[in-house]
Amino acid sequence: VEDWVDILKEETFETVTIPFTYRQAQAVLHAADDRKFDVHNKVTDEDKEVLNDLAVTIDANIVNWKDDGTFIRLSKRSPKDAALHDPTLKESIFAEIHNLKTNSHFKNKEDELTVTIIAITKAITKLLKARNGSEAVDLLVRSQRRILVDLTLQLLQQSEAEFHENIILRKFVELRPEFEFRGFVCNGKLTALSQYNSLCFVPELVTKADLIKENICKYWEKKVNPLLSSRFQRYIVDFAVLDDNFEKIKVIELNPFGDCTHACLFDWKEDLPRLENGPFEFRVTKLPVKDVREKLAPELRTLLNDLLPPDAPKDEKAKNCSVM
Repeated sequence: VEDWVDILKEETFETVTIPFTYRQAQAVLHAADDRKFDVHNKVTDEDKEVLNDLAVTIDANIVNWKDDGTFIRLSKRSPKDAALHDPTLKESIFAEIHNLKTNSHFKNKEDELTVTIIAITKAITKLLKARNGSEAVDLLVRSQRRILVDLTLQLLQQSEAEFHENIILRKFVELRPEFEFRGFVCNGKLTALSQYNSLCFVPELVTKADLIKENICKYWEKKVNPLLSSRFQRYIVDFAVLDDNFEKIKVIELNPFGDCTHACLFDWKEDLPRLENGPFEFRVTKLPVKDVREKLAPELRTLLNDLLPPDAPKDEKAKNCSVM
């Protein structure tokens, strides 16, 4: 994030970067271990002081966002798994399902699977909003599968002198998951574009595909590429569309160009020549996805099955369809 966020500051969401020290990493790790193993023997008084000072520093950097909140992450990953164990998650998902059915284009019973997946994504994202420094630090501590794993490896492999990490604070902006797209840039050219949440069949994206393609390509060509072309020639760029007319667009983030980044509706092996050289193609999910549950991450699959049992008639209908 640090490599590009200042360059794209006018085209992405407000962001602040602060150093994350070796000692702060130790304190977060100690607190995470105590929580994971339900013990209270690793966090020292000094750790508590370090974490409190970190929370105060975060507060000072997000003072202008207090009404909106902040999304916290480290340089490499975010603590998004923390939301999966939030006791209010299911309640939040049901609220999102109600809002989607009431206020969006999802009106049919056949949309229920897609609605539930989008609602899960939205609910998880909202639970990652921190309103103050203490909540932001707590998200890091509760991230057992991402932040805890990453910091454990870093502290094992790196000395204090070698340790280099940052906390990235971004103004929280509520996005529509179904309106996110992933672009592929190689040799300075936008070679491909994909619906980001590729397991969701959204009819509006199919009917408005030409408009979406035109607007995002134009946005990248006029706003993004001129800022990045002198430094970056190969990258993945994620776009958020912020309005119903597909005209207001922002960059969410950049990722490396390669199979360490998910290709969404493309395949790094089969589509590599196209992703590297074109010709340009825009892909959206054109039909309900077959066996969508099996393609979800295990924790999300369990959550979906709990909310919408797999023997529901609408899911059987989805299994008889295919995706582009």
